[in-house]
Amino acid sequence: MKGGQGRKPVEFKDFSGGLVTKCPPKNIDVKYSVDCMNVYSEGAILRRRDGITAVNVTAATGVGNGLYNWVRGSATTAQWLIGVWGAGLWKMDIVGTAWDGTWDTIAADTGGTAFTTAGGITYFANFNGVLLISNEGQQHIQKMTVSDASYTNIETGGTGTAPLAKFVLNWKNHAWFLNCLGSEDQVVHSSINSYNNFTGTTYGANNLLTENDPGVTGGFILNGRLYVTKGFSIHRFTYTGSPSPLVDIRTIKSTCGTKSPRSIKNVNTPEGEVVLFLGSNKKLYLCDGQDTQEISDSIDVTNGVATVYMQAINAAAFNNCHAVVHEDLNLYELFLCIGTATTPAYSIVYDYRLKSFWPMKARNFTYGNISYNGAGKRGVYSQGTDGVAYLLNSGNSDNGAAIDAWWTSEKIGVSLIMQRIDEVEVETEAVVVTPTFSWRADWETAWVNQTMKSNQNSHNWSPSRIDNLIQFKIADNSTNPAFKLWTILGNERVVGGGK
Repeated sequence: MKGGQGRKPVEFKDFSGGLVTKCPPKNIDVKYSVDCMNVYSEGAILRRRDGITAVNVTAATGVGNGLYNWVRGSATTAQWLIGVWGAGLWKMDIVGTAWDGTWDTIAADTGGTAFTTAGGITYFANFNGVLLISNEGQQHIQKMTVSDASYTNIETGGTGTAPLAKFVLNWKNHAWFLNCLGSEDQVVHSSINSYNNFTGTTYGANNLLTENDPGVTGGFILNGRLYVTKGFSIHRFTYTGSPSPLVDIRTIKSTCGTKSPRSIKNVNTPEGEVVLFLGSNKKLYLCDGQDTQEISDSIDVTNGVATVYMQAINAAAFNNCHAVVHEDLNLYELFLCIGTATTPAYSIVYDYRLKSFWPMKARNFTYGNISYNGAGKRGVYSQGTDGVAYLLNSGNSDNGAAIDAWWTSEKIGVSLIMQRIDEVEVETEAVVVTPTFSWRADWETAWVNQTMKSNQNSHNWSPSRIDNLIQFKIADNSTNPAFKLWTILGNERVVGGGK
């Protein structure tokens, strides 16, 4: 790059800041973007996200209402990928080192109650190898043991009558049933060491009656304790081991909660294990078991440029928002219904190590889960709106479709000072990809576009612009390997004042 008297370098060498929308598209640190999509940072490096790969060959029929990795034994192949499509329960087997790509139907036994489409979204729990299945419709809870080929009512082989509940959890060797039919504030637990003994001194129920906050909305387990959520409160259960009472219940938060139970995910941060969830006020929260804190303020409202921000979430579709955790990438991905949409098409990825946010599109998924990938690792699987389950972070395309990605800088410069941009050098990893590098000045809407050459590290141009502000963008819409942007270097020199 040329030197010269009066020249001042412009450097972008850290892209870890992610999207910021709660400010104008100027006057922020250069590590942030004012509009980006389908990209994220690997440390200081910016890269396009990876693609998705179809798992099943033949599309299933019905809405994807559930996906779960049921570990049925200690052997690698002793697990099923469980899927709920419409009202049907299905399984997929591991053959060799991969899921076999075929959904096999699982029917109700003579002692079971078949699910109906009114059941809607499904929830799962593993009670020492026994699969427990509940749903939003509060239909009869079903179970499968490792020797079963069909599902039966949970009471089969047990004692007493099980509640009809939306959610089921396994905690302290009790099955816990949340939001019961006829009493949405009720939490029922089975007897000790049993998922279907509803009698005895260690069987019981608790009611969480809160002012202006009816209905349990979900729950999670953190640091050995059970937490039950409502729309605007969180309640901590501490196990006493004594029947009188079996649990000590304390409200840890009475000002925030969630209406998106599938957004609740445990993540391992440098500060320890915490829970992330979408709040009922369209904000992302972190809970450490003692308190909660809002972490999404930087993308809360629009900057007039970006498409995805927290207050754009459709509150009428909170229940369809859900999340997955990309453990190997330290990313929490929240799938969102934006605007008037009732099915997710976008997501916001939160890097819980770097504390940055990255929007993604073409994320048309209704349910997601971490699952064994058949080859010794855990991966993220999601149900599409097309009857297909997908492996995320796989390949260079969205199952053959191009990935549309871009990153846009802030507007650099001072509005009242004229500056000349003589030269720009862009440094990337040398891969077979030809993204577009662009610039525009001041408040122009059109970009000057340059096609970058493949298999090169350094790319140089001479804009020769005299303007007040300059803005840069890198974009790629292809099925090529992901680009990795290292640095944007430029030099500018003041040539006068005014506009």
